[in-house]
Amino acid sequence: MPVWKTGTNVGRLHRAEAARKLKLSKKEIHKAYSNWILIFRMDGSTLTFEQYLNKLDAAGIRPFDLGNGINDFHLARVNDDGPYTNDTCRFITKRENLAEQVRENPWDRTVKKYGIVRAREMARENGRLAQWSERKSLKLRV
Repeated sequence: MPVWKTGTNVGRLHRAEAARKLKLSKKEIHKAYSNWILIFRMDGSTLTFEQYLNKLDAAGIRPFDLGNGINDFHLARVNDDGPYTNDTCRFITKRENLAEQVRENPWDRTVKKYGIVRAREMARENGRLAQWSERKSLKLRV
């Protein structure tokens, strides 16, 4: 990817040059870069901007085809697991992404993330476990 060689932007993406090279508009480069930077900042993600653009091209879509509409495209990880890398993600529609998601209730997700002891402490702190058990007519030992 073309980067600035001089000035205050040294080392940063030269969007105008990138747009010309990739046959995208400056707005499309900006949208793609803004979307990619959110993914790249996630722990363990190693997907480079160039790889991200190559994936867009391979999928035959443009940056403005991405979004939150049911037929808009998302960058999805295989099995919704692990960081975003060149080998673990691809562009699919939101509809396809939702169909692939593993549904898990919030309590199980919290226990998996923090462990049962901390999950119970957190539930006690905000009173949600008690509210849930009342709705379900359960007697829980917390």
